[in-house]
Amino acid sequence: MELEIRHLRSVRAIAEAGSLTAAAAALGVSQPSLTVQLRRIESAVGGQLFLRGKNGAVPTELGEYVLSTCDEILDRMAELRRHATCRAGGERIRIGGMPGPLFAASLDHLCRTRGAPPVASSVHYSGIALIRLLDEQRLDGATLVGFPSAPASTLPEVAVRTVSEGPVFVMLARSHPLAARERLHLAELREENWVLPPATGDGVRGHVRAACEAAGFSPWVPHETSDLHSAGEIVAHGLGVGLLQATAPVPEGVVGRELIGSPLRLSQLFAWHTGGPLAPLAEELVTALRLSYVDSALASPVFTAWLRENSVARSQVATPF
Repeated sequence: MELEIRHLRSVRAIAEAGSLTAAAAALGVSQPSLTVQLRRIESAVGGQLFLRGKNGAVPTELGEYVLSTCDEILDRMAELRRHATCRAGGERIRIGGMPGPLFAASLDHLCRTRGAPPVASSVHYSGIALIRLLDEQRLDGATLVGFPSAPASTLPEVAVRTVSEGPVFVMLARSHPLAARERLHLAELREENWVLPPATGDGVRGHVRAACEAAGFSPWVPHETSDLHSAGEIVAHGLGVGLLQATAPVPEGVVGRELIGSPLRLSQLFAWHTGGPLAPLAEELVTALRLSYVDSALASPVFTAWLRENSVARSQVATPF
């Protein structure tokens, strides 16, 4: 087997994460497939790269050498891509993001910015994957969400700013007995099936589980999807309850209801590569996204009701806690 760039990225990911499990989550692949790939890489280089035990994955002497070479090659590849794009005159700003108002607002602002390069976009459902793509300079900027149980990034060349913080509401079918209420205690949902995003290491599952356990129960999650439309259809058919961001459009057939005490919270984030073409525009874009978020928040009936009940002034809509 010949070594490829993707193999070098995998080796570096294992070293940075400290374990195959964590590296697999960061790379967006399964742990068994990463284990198989590592064995093939070790076979190709003729020796073991990591000692794997209770302390995680620790590089061997050969592993340290390969890692130093990996860093040099990957850095040179990133530099080659950057300079080649500039020479070809095809520089563009590549934005990735999770579906939602913030993603659309980032594209709209950049397309309206005079003198900015053309914009290309792609939708992703994993914040970890977005951060990895930024670090590899395959994206220049990204919109994502963060949860208290998981930091967004600790990579030196990926800057992250908080656009807003806010409550997460619960999504119920219109026919659900609790839908007649405007506000619910999380504990009232102890017997429900839940519709949640898959456990990818982004923090949402851990955050929900911690909040539910604090309310005296462990959530049962028979349905997994990261797509709001799909989650809404499952909920609308009475098959479970789901999560709803405060400013997200409410899917057909469901209602959004406030959770008393706001036990579930999230942050809307914008991240960018500090060496990319978006960097000079990033702080201005974050400011524009905060204004856009406030407009979306004030257009949401369920969120404006929450703002009134919690006496949140307009100047604090993006930072209500």
